[in-house]
Amino acid sequence: MTTPANPARVPVRVALLLISLGAAHAQVAPLLPAASAGNEEAIVLSPFTVSSEKDTGYAATETLAGTRLRTDLRDVASAMSVLTPEMLRDLGAHSIDEAVAFLPSSDQL
Repeated sequence: MTTPANPARVPVRVALLLISLGAAHAQVAPLLPAASAGNEEAIVLSPFTVSSEKDTGYAATETLAGTRLRTDLRDVASAMSVLTPEMLRDLGAHSIDEAVAFLPSSDQL
C-alpha cells in the first residue's frame, strides 16, 4: 500500500532535482596531455600466481592453552577465541588492549 505524495513537498523535490542536475553538469574530467609513444618504456612486472590449495587463513588448528599439551582445537572441551600471530600482525595489534577489540563478547575499558 503506497501513500500519496504530499503536494507541499513537490516544489522542494523539483528544486533539489534541478540543483543536482546543475551540479552533475558542472563536473567535467580534466584533459590529460597526450603521452608521446616514443618516450616511454613498457614496465615489466614480475609474474605471480594465486593458489588457495593449502591456505587456511587465520585458522589455528592446535593449542597449548588449557591442557598444557599440544592438542587439536577440535578436541578441547571449552570454547576458545584464538588470535594467531599472523592475524595480530595484519591487524596491527601490538598489545593485549588492542587485540581485545577483535575478540567476541569483550569490551575495552
